[in-house]
Amino acid sequence: MPRNKVYAIVEGQGEADPPTPNEQPAVATLTLRLLQHFGCYDLYPAPRPWRLRSSGEFFRDDILERALRAHKAFSDCAGVLVLLDLEDDCPGLRGPELAKRIRDMGDDLPFAVVVTCAYREYETWLCAA
Repeated sequence: MPRNKVYAIVEGQGEADPPTPNEQPAVATLTLRLLQHFGCYDLYPAPRPWRLRSSGEFFRDDILERALRAHKAFSDCAGVLVLLDLEDDCPGLRGPELAKRIRDMGDDLPFAVVVTCAYREYETWLCAA
């Protein structure tokens, strides 16, 4: 099976849950638009993201690492987008911390991982755009 899907790990209900039963979750729509914008026409967003309950779970114990390792079971996984909003925390500090933890996993993951942190809510990116 080709590795052609981009999975997501998010913390917000708004990113993870589809607005109606016939629609995609917000993160799947955002991922599709990004892939199209960058000309990655051989990659597709996975239909449902993995959801952690709060941004704190990304920083507690090894919850994020376990979630990433669980994606190894998806033979079509080409990459994982880690997307969270940090409310009042600093993305410039916390994002690199998460990226380092993922790098420290070594060659354990057969796919790329991108960490994206928003200050406050990720919806503000959409309003600003």
